[in-house]
Amino acid sequence: MPYTTTSQITMEKTPTYFYRPFNTPDLIKETLSPDTKIIITLCDPMRRAVSDYLEMLWRDSDHFSKDPTYSTVKDTFERTVDDFHLQFGGIQSLQEIIDVGIYVKHLMRWYDAFPSDQILILDGTHLSKDPYPELRRVERFLGLSPFFRRDHFSYNEERGLFCVEFPSNACLSHAKGREHPVVAKETWQKMCEFYKPYNKVIADITGRTFEWAKTCTEQ
Repeated sequence: MPYTTTSQITMEKTPTYFYRPFNTPDLIKETLSPDTKIIITLCDPMRRAVSDYLEMLWRDSDHFSKDPTYSTVKDTFERTVDDFHLQFGGIQSLQEIIDVGIYVKHLMRWYDAFPSDQILILDGTHLSKDPYPELRRVERFLGLSPFFRRDHFSYNEERGLFCVEFPSNACLSHAKGREHPVVAKETWQKMCEFYKPYNKVIADITGRTFEWAKTCTEQ
């Protein structure tokens, strides 16, 4: 982390810290500061699993041989997450792209390390559909003066996502917003049933209600 003056806020973004290493919350608390503020974005775990699958396929093949995570990715999403060996079928809960979506399990470690007023939970679905309200929540959480306005964002029809208009036009890289494959209905339903009990308790832990946690989303 770079040196920061009293008038600055330093931010660091590493998505994998949410779930690994297992002791990341304690390490941050011990090595940085117990006053560190944590921002976590949650989205529909089923859509996130498909997104992670595409991310792994996109990465250079050299990475697949070096990181055991990538070696578990099969030629289709269904073969990657569906456990066909179970008597009645099921989902491979130990597959990382599935395990990440068991948000409750990972959130508990963060709430054990930091008080709830130092953790901000953002809705990834709202962030992608209307980023302005979620970013205003970030400003309030960090104690910043209001900066963002609605006209700072515009929807890119071709990419299917919002881009920033100020101070200059910028969009996420083309590695984001990939078109998702249509997942077999049977596998999609299995994932829905798998995540359902975990999603039900998210509101109790985070204080936020997520639409995707109430019911199975359509593809």
